[in-house]
Amino acid sequence: MKKVILLFVLCSIIGCTKSGDDDNGNTTSGTIVGKWDEFSTYKKKNGVWVKDDWEYEPNVFVLEFLNNGKVIQYDEGVKTFEVNYSYNSNTKELILMGLSCIVEELTSTKLVVVGDTISEDRFNYKTEFKRIN
Repeated sequence: MKKVILLFVLCSIIGCTKSGDDDNGNTTSGTIVGKWDEFSTYKKKNGVWVKDDWEYEPNVFVLEFLNNGKVIQYDEGVKTFEVNYSYNSNTKELILMGLSCIVEELTSTKLVVVGDTISEDRFNYKTEFKRIN
């Protein structure tokens, strides 16, 4: 029993959790759990990724993925909403608010998400985040 408690504590500290399935059969991966600070975005123009030209300030747009399948968005430190998410680590599909995107890169310090907007003038986007906890 002590080993189970110690394992749980260690996983909590390093940001890993046991993978589980949500109600739709999608796997939520512990590696995505944590706070992620957006630091750059790109748009795809004529098949080429073009970085947005504005400067990002730390902690302006933060996503916090919880191990219970919830994600909280913070804008300039203020919680703006909380929704469900699912992440399938096999297919790299991340679903937020019913929108599907692909996790292009996920390391202990970096998260890169690629997808489409929901506006009429749809375009591809890529957003890079760095882990802040």
